[in-house]
Amino acid sequence: MGREFPHRRSERNGCLLGSLYDADQKRVEAIAEAARERAQFDTVIGELQHRIKNNLQIIIAFLVQKLRDLSPDAQAMLNTVIGRIQSVALAHDLLSTTTKKSGVNFDDYLRSLCANLPQRPGVKVEVEAQHISIPIDRAVPAGLVVNELVTNAIKYAFGNAGGHVNVHFSMIGNSSEARVSVRDDGRGMELPPKKGLGLTLVEKLAQQIQGRIEYEKVETGTFAVLCFPVAV
Repeated sequence: MGREFPHRRSERNGCLLGSLYDADQKRVEAIAEAARERAQFDTVIGELQHRIKNNLQIIIAFLVQKLRDLSPDAQAMLNTVIGRIQSVALAHDLLSTTTKKSGVNFDDYLRSLCANLPQRPGVKVEVEAQHISIPIDRAVPAGLVVNELVTNAIKYAFGNAGGHVNVHFSMIGNSSEARVSVRDDGRGMELPPKKGLGLTLVEKLAQQIQGRIEYEKVETGTFAVLCFPVAV
């Protein structure tokens, strides 16, 4: 068996190092290209979210202008519609200021949502929420549910003495499911509740995110609970 000459070993090692270098270069180029594509994608998504946010604000401003020309009953109906649009606009507003382009800090969303609802003297709305980010396609329908429930409580749950509405958000089931409750200490309602337009919408929104809405019996007031998975 002949011996390998030193110059041949050197040539073979050189070829091997060259191949490794070429492979490393290709990996670096692939990573760089992926980063460029991701940055471009994030820019496009950010611009789209900004446009959606602006368009929703334009719609809200237009509807608010129309309020003055309507009867009190029509104004009440339109204010309900405006509240629902504001719920969606708030989610996009939060999304446009976060680095998580697909998720919303749901605790911030709930606080902003409740702070922007029509106020009533003597009625206090409090929010207790875990700091959790959830996908926007879950956050918006869940926010609309809270919008309906809190609005109903503010409008119908209390007499002249006023009262409290508590919104609570937490994760359950090893953080695989979200739980949002809305409870007031008002006059309460019969169970099961009669489903008008608002509660029918609440049920449909819960189904949209594979969730469930339940009304629990309490001594005073109304207690509604929405549970839904945070991911499909």
